[in-house]
Amino acid sequence: MSKAIYVIALLPLIMSGCEEKEIQIWKNRSTEQQITEYITARDSIYSEFKKAMDIGNMSSLLSTRGPYTLFLPDNEAMVAYYDKMGINSIEEYSDSVYWRNVVLNHVIPGIYKTGDIPPGSIPQTNGLGDFLIADVDFVDGLGYLIINKESFVTDENEETANGIIHRINRVIDIVNKTCAEILEENGSFQIFVEGLKRTGIIDTLKQVNVPYGKVNVRARFTILAVPDSVYNQEGITNVDELIERFDDKIGELTDLNNGFYRYMDYHCLEGTYYTSTILDDTYPTISRESLVNIVSEGLIFKINLNSVTQEYTEIIVKYSNIPAKNGAVHTVNTILEETMLPPETIHIEMTEFPDIMALDCFRSEMRNFLDPENSFEKIKWKTAPYLQYYYKPGEPCSYNDCIVMAEGYWEVEATIPKIKQGRYHIISRFKKGGNRANIAVYVDGVRKEDVIVLNDDFGYFDFPIFDVDWEITTEHTFRLKTITPGIVMWDYLEFVPIVE
Repeated sequence: MSKAIYVIALLPLIMSGCEEKEIQIWKNRSTEQQITEYITARDSIYSEFKKAMDIGNMSSLLSTRGPYTLFLPDNEAMVAYYDKMGINSIEEYSDSVYWRNVVLNHVIPGIYKTGDIPPGSIPQTNGLGDFLIADVDFVDGLGYLIINKESFVTDENEETANGIIHRINRVIDIVNKTCAEILEENGSFQIFVEGLKRTGIIDTLKQVNVPYGKVNVRARFTILAVPDSVYNQEGITNVDELIERFDDKIGELTDLNNGFYRYMDYHCLEGTYYTSTILDDTYPTISRESLVNIVSEGLIFKINLNSVTQEYTEIIVKYSNIPAKNGAVHTVNTILEETMLPPETIHIEMTEFPDIMALDCFRSEMRNFLDPENSFEKIKWKTAPYLQYYYKPGEPCSYNDCIVMAEGYWEVEATIPKIKQGRYHIISRFKKGGNRANIAVYVDGVRKEDVIVLNDDFGYFDFPIFDVDWEITTEHTFRLKTITPGIVMWDYLEFVPIVE
């Protein structure tokens, strides 16, 4: 294996004590060729992958504009893959869908040089909608980039006219197992898995695609799994002893209010987060009844850090970032009991509903939607000719996108995800401008007393709505209604805790 150095911003943190090596600069030799042309011209190295491209009808895709990042298995890697499949050559198994998926598994939209890839996940999903996971291993003081735990990058950053190529020494296996299956098949988490089964949470973690409005969306979870060895250190040797510790006898074990259910739920977060995408933030559990705080210090990830005692639960990075079809699995070093965290501001983007995020235009281009009742599951509108998903690079709203109501008289209603019970100041951000509507705002049917005036200035502004004291954790409905006609550009909602 040639010694391709993996250079990232974090490398000094994880290479302390290693002998310094001269950084290799890779020459750009192929910017005149598209990816398919590049592969075709190197028949002695990549002819087997080219066969997979042809059988899967993927050669034309990799000849288009792109840009793409391709992790490209060489011929030795492909032959080893055939052997793993139990065939002697690709001609013995010419299923076009199978090889199409193999190729898509190695392709990511956008340009990702090795220096742009931190340990964790590559930011964009691949052609199958899965995250590829990056790790670093060290040999003779050199850092090697490894994809999905097994595929070493042996040559890197080869530029082409429509993307970039990284040569790898092993075909990347398609991720097919769910979080539940990964945990069940790993013998280190038997007590934890039994807890998930007793509560019924395991059934949720088996879901890959779930219906949401008119589309099926990918289920996304992050599991903070406790290994048996950690339970054993606490004197817990089986699931019944774990239940005895946390069951407060409120309802059945499958009841959301039961202490043991809440304990298991506390290890299952909504959304997929690898160590590269964990921000210093709080994350809701899948029930949205509890919050987990995670902060990072270099490559140390601390869960629920106590500012007084400095105690915390740590994500064991070496045994984490395990990719699943529906999320990520991490290993933690304590039993991780539920912690009542100080209340923090909850931020909800008006574009981050699952069926909007599933659109091919999401954070890439604008699009108008004409069906007010059926376009989206949680957003409905009346009388306006369309609702627009608005995206413009450089637009000074969060993530450069928002939802827009067409000019005129209209009403729009959005039902937001569950908000944890508590007292909040509600704030909403809109853009002011000359053709903007002045609007009334309703929260769960209760109207804000003042009209929000949007046509007297220009730019994005935060507007206080009113204060609430919500006694239960549930969804809430926000409705905007024009008082004077115009458009509205709706960016986000924030819920700022009222602390006495």
